[in-house]
Amino acid sequence: MLHLIETLKDTLQTAVDQGTTRVERIHNLVLDYAKQHAAAARGADVVDRTSVYDLVRAVNREIGEMATDVFELIEDADRALAARAPRPTPSASAETASASQPGQSPTRP
Repeated sequence: MLHLIETLKDTLQTAVDQGTTRVERIHNLVLDYAKQHAAAARGADVVDRTSVYDLVRAVNREIGEMATDVFELIEDADRALAARAPRPTPSASAETASASQPGQSPTRP
């Protein structure tokens, strides 16, 4: 049980760290876009309207990468839990297999 809680804690901590980094990147993308347009407005230059679509594409890529991070975290947690799971001993596996055979009674010593 402690291994499960530890794995969940590690997964949550990594998810928050990576999520914060992705949100920070998105924030910086939007901030850079706003700064560009504020500078263009002060200089009375014509604002490039296609740049907003570039911003949306960049934000969309970050969101996609964030989803990939989450999938990888889930896979890592599954592997960590599987590695820590108790493995049946060969004799216990054989007894379970013979006991589950229909029409056969388990052998007694």
